[in-house]
Amino acid sequence: LLLLLCLASPTLASSNCGVRHSASATSTQLRRILGGNEVTVVGKWPWQILLIIGKFRNDGTPYSDMCGGTIISNRWILTAAHCLVYVRNGEQVTAEQAVVYGEVTNSSADPRAKSRANSHAFKMLEAYPHANYTDAGYKDDVALIKLDETITFDGAVSPICLPNGAQDVPADGHAVTTGFGDANIRGSDELLDDGKLRETVVPIVREDICEYRWTNNKKLSHPISVEQWRQRGHLLCAGSFGHDAGGGDSGGPLMMKSSDGRWFQIGITAFGEKSMESDMLPGAYTDVREYCEWIAETTNGKVKCQGEEVNLRDVDIQM
Repeated sequence: LLLLLCLASPTLASSNCGVRHSASATSTQLRRILGGNEVTVVGKWPWQILLIIGKFRNDGTPYSDMCGGTIISNRWILTAAHCLVYVRNGEQVTAEQAVVYGEVTNSSADPRAKSRANSHAFKMLEAYPHANYTDAGYKDDVALIKLDETITFDGAVSPICLPNGAQDVPADGHAVTTGFGDANIRGSDELLDDGKLRETVVPIVREDICEYRWTNNKKLSHPISVEQWRQRGHLLCAGSFGHDAGGGDSGGPLMMKSSDGRWFQIGITAFGEKSMESDMLPGAYTDVREYCEWIAETTNGKVKCQGEEVNLRDVDIQM
C-alpha cells in the first residue's frame, strides 16, 4: 500500500491537530458527497485522504474501490473497516494493495492518475480492521492503516483531532462531512470520474429518530430490523436528502469544531441508502468516541483521543 502526500519541511506537534493552517482555509468558492460544495482551497481539510483499494474478484481478476480516510498522526490513517475488508470466494479477506492520496485540489484529472512529481510514496506496514467487524453486519466498522515512514506536515497536510467520551455531540446540531463520492443526487456515480473533494454541512439526527427511520422504511433495497440495527451499535446519524455522504465517501470524516477552535472527527462514514425513495434516511457514521481505547491499543499509545477541556460546537451552516 502506498501513501502519496506532498512533501514539506516543517513538522507540526500533535497538539496542533485539527488546525487548518492555510491562510485561505476559511474561504470557499461554492458550487453545486450529495448536495455538497466543491473544495477549491488548498489545505482547507488537510487531514482528508483519498484511498484507492485494489481487490480481486472470485475469478482472480482485479478491481478497485474508492474510499476516504483521515490522517490522525504522522504514521496512522483512520478509515472504515468495510473499505479494506471484503468477501472473496466465500471468505472474508483484507485488501493487501491500495494507494492513498493526500491533498487533492480542484482538478479535472482523476486523482488516480495524479502526477507523482511532487509526491512521495509511503508503503503500508499493516492494515488493522477492527477484529469484530464482519462484512455482513457492519458492526465495529473502523480500521487503521500504519505507514512504514512518517508524514511530514505542512499547511496542506496535517492531522485531525479525535474526541474522547468527555464531549457530547450537540443534539440537533450540525457537522461537516467531506469526501470524493457522489456529487449531485443519490445514485449518481459522477464523482467516481471527477476526483474532486466536496464538503457539506449536515444536521445531526437523534439516535431514536435515526433508528425509527431506518427500521420503518419499507422501500429499502435491503430492509433492516430493529435487532439488526442495534447489533451494528456505536453509530452517529447525520444528513437529510441531498445533504449527506454519498458513494465513495466511506471511511471519510464527520467533523465538528471545538470551543478552542480545533476540528475533531466525531464519525467515520459507514453506510447509507442511495435510492430516491430513501429521502428521509440520514447517513450512518461510526462513533469515534467509542473506539478511543481500541485506537490507543492498536497504535501502542501513539494516537490518543483528547479534548477533556473542550466542548464540541454546532457548525455554522454557512461555514
